[in-house]
Amino acid sequence: MKFKNLWIMGVVSVATAVVGCGSDKGSAGGQGGAAQAVNCTDAWQKYVATHPAGKIEEYQVDVKMRQDGREMVIRSDRELQQVTESSSERVVTSVRTGGATTSVTLTRVDFEKSCGKSVPGAPSGDAKLEVLERSRKTVTVPAGRFDCAYLKARMTLREGTALLETWIDGNAESGSLVKSITEMNGEGGESSSMVTVKELVRRN
Repeated sequence: MKFKNLWIMGVVSVATAVVGCGSDKGSAGGQGGAAQAVNCTDAWQKYVATHPAGKIEEYQVDVKMRQDGREMVIRSDRELQQVTESSSERVVTSVRTGGATTSVTLTRVDFEKSCGKSVPGAPSGDAKLEVLERSRKTVTVPAGRFDCAYLKARMTLREGTALLETWIDGNAESGSLVKSITEMNGEGGESSSMVTVKELVRRN
């Protein structure tokens, strides 16, 4: 299973649906329902404003295997994200996990291409995202207690299906991930699944 790619794609898609569609303001979308229209230019400007150079967020990431009613932790890491460059055209983030560091660049052009799509960057017909619930929820993580825009969705890809849950910080309108849970089931059936839990530990 291409679990890592699916997990990243899932988090991005959910963040776009919650923040980009504006469901972190006013009334919650409730279960299912159509998303509000996306103003991609405003969404990008908001993203840049809330991701200045030097911004740091640290997460605890636990990966578990569930099989036949049993659960086993197979990996536990800290992930450090630091914005190294932020401008009107792009935001560059350094991501360090378990000694490995990667650089992730999000450009305005790529953001606007992905804005409002259920699965940014996925070819048509390659993936399907079904929104199960969109609301506001309070969640407690190591970094504290947050009032969040919450989204629960089911994603279907060629590799299998995934159940996604994300909590996006809505207090500061930052669009920053506070917590996510991704449960991936492969094509072989529902007897085993891989679960990734990501929680915010601190931010500057």
